[in-house]
Formats: sequence, C-alpha cells, structure tokens
Amino acid sequence: LLKKEERIFGKREPWFLKRAEEIKISFNKKFLNDKNFYGWTEDWYRTFLPSTASKEDKEITLKRLHRYLRSQTANILALYSELVPVDKRKTVWRELIDDIVVVHGNHLNTGIIGTKYILDVLAENGEADLAFKLVTQATYPSWGYMMKEGATTLWERWESLAEEGMNSQNHIMLGTVDAWFYKYLVGIQVDPHFPGWRKIIIKPYPVKDLYFASASLETFRGLISSAWWQGVNSFLLQVSIPVNSQAEIRLPKMGLKNIVIEEGGDNIWQKGTLVYQKEGIGSVKENQDRIIIQIGSGDYQFKLKEE
Repeated sequence: LLKKEERIFGKREPWFLKRAEEIKISFNKKFLNDKNFYGWTEDWYRTFLPSTASKEDKEITLKRLHRYLRSQTANILALYSELVPVDKRKTVWRELIDDIVVVHGNHLNTGIIGTKYILDVLAENGEADLAFKLVTQATYPSWGYMMKEGATTLWERWESLAEEGMNSQNHIMLGTVDAWFYKYLVGIQVDPHFPGWRKIIIKPYPVKDLYFASASLETFRGLISSAWWQGVNSFLLQVSIPVNSQAEIRLPKMGLKNIVIEEGGDNIWQKGTLVYQKEGIGSVKENQDRIIIQIGSGDYQFKLKEE
C-alpha cells in the first residue's frame, strides 16, 4: 500500500508543487500589504459596520483599525508556513520583532493559534533570547502573569481574573510553551525522516542569563535525556540515547573560534578535523553555527571549548 501511495503521489508531485505556489501567490496578494507585513485589512473591519452605523461607531472602528492593524499572529503564521516571498522576508521579520519588542514591550499579543508557533519561529530565526524573555515575562500578558495571579493551571485567556471573568481556568490551548522547553531549550527533537524516534536530533538553544537546562523524555524506545551547562568560552552537553536509536548532535558554536570538542574527556575534534574516531561516534562536520556529530545509542558528554 505504501509503495502504491508513493507511485501515485510521486507522479502528482509537480501538480502539488504548482498548486502550493498558486496558494502562496494568492495568499500574499490578499494579506501582504504595501508596508510589507501581514495584518488585518480595513475591509475586514468594515464588515462589522452596518450601513446605518453612527459617526461615533465609525470613529471607534477606525481607532481599532490603527491599533490592531499589526498582527503578531499573521506574521508568525506566514513565516512559519514559509509563505513570505524571499524579497519580503527581512521586512516581515523586522516588523514582527518590532511589534513584540517596541509596540508591546517584550510581550505576546497572540491567542491560541499564534502562541503555538511564536516561540518556535523566534528560536529558529536566531531570536532564542527573545523567546526566553517572553517565556519568563511576569507582567500581563504572559504565563508568568497567570502564576503571579495565583493560577495553578492555564487559563483560556491572558486576562486577569479580576476583569470580565474567565471562560476556563484549565485550558491547555496556551500550553505549547511546555513543548518549547523540550524541543528548543534542551533540544530534543525527532528527525522527520526517521519517525518513531529511530533517529533523534539534539539541538539545544542556550540563552543568556541561563547557565543550565535539563530534561528527559520517556519514549517507547526508552529514555531520551539532554542537559547542558554553559560557561565562559565553553559549552557542555550531556545526552542519553536509547537502544535501537541513533542521534544527530548539533552543538552550538557559541561564537567561539578555534573550537575543540571533547567527549568523555577525550579530544575528538580540533582544527576542523575529527582527530579521534571514538566508539559510538560517527561522522563530524560543521556549518556556520553548529558542529554536527552522528552518534549511536548510549550516554555521552560533549564539551565544546576554545583552543
């Protein structure tokens, strides 16, 4: 059955690619405005105004238009789905960062849909520190604000209980911050080309003002764990990979030059070369930001430092 599906979809791949491009063009024509960011249109707001609307109602709607024209969620979804034209990506990205940092003072302005992707988009585009700032924010609106107000579960909305009342005080829809801790902060990810944890990606995103992070995940193949410590000109990563699984370790270079990598106290990488083929360790290569190491199951301790 799988081979049959591969033959069918393989033959139709050009059609799907063509259709995806048509959707992308149509989406941008509708929602990407002349200021190079995604957001609500004036036409959208006019749909709320009946023809008999008073002058006061029109003025209120116009104020809402200028206040809410920017949309973190709209920009996030377009970036996450890779719908932004290449020549517009930089300006859309800067608009998103400006809205988070300047307009909203390092706060979220998202609901359940945008919140699901905002931390991922920030981390994957070099703004892990900003993502962590949102995660640890304690003023409204934030997860920390909920805790400060006495919440022991996630509310359905960001608002204080003292305002208009809360729809639900136990609503996991804003709980994707938990996934960000595992997937990005400590970096436990499944390789999409090898599902079922056959191959694991460990790609941590260390952030400023945090010197240690640790997490473990129980899977049907066994326990996966990742813990890191960052020091002055060094980064230590300790991982555990279950039997019958492989892993790709992606160590952050931390801006260091002349990098040396040790595993279990043994020097394995120096001057851009694998100098010791240690048991359990396969190939090692590097790109602009990370050192990539292929490993088998077992326990490992990698230390990245400057020579």
